[in-house]
Amino acid sequence: MAELLFRHQKDSSVLIKYSDLVFKTAEFMADFADYDGLEDRYILQGAIPAQETLRASETINSPFELAYSHYVLSVAQQWRLPLGLQ
Repeated sequence: MAELLFRHQKDSSVLIKYSDLVFKTAEFMADFADYDGLEDRYILQGAIPAQETLRASETINSPFELAYSHYVLSVAQQWRLPLGLQ
């Protein structure tokens, strides 16, 4: 919602007001990524798949969760740049 508000207003005050929420959300989402040394990749574990046909206990890297995680982390990074953060 914060991203949609920023897109609508295009005002840096929105970035300042909601940046902590956006960054904490990205940090939370990033915590689901675990490094798999055997396959040399990151996997999402612990996220319950939105798709009812996938078993939560057996599923890693479900499509919706991968796409949503990518979106959240991308938005958070985009918010960091105008605030002068790396």
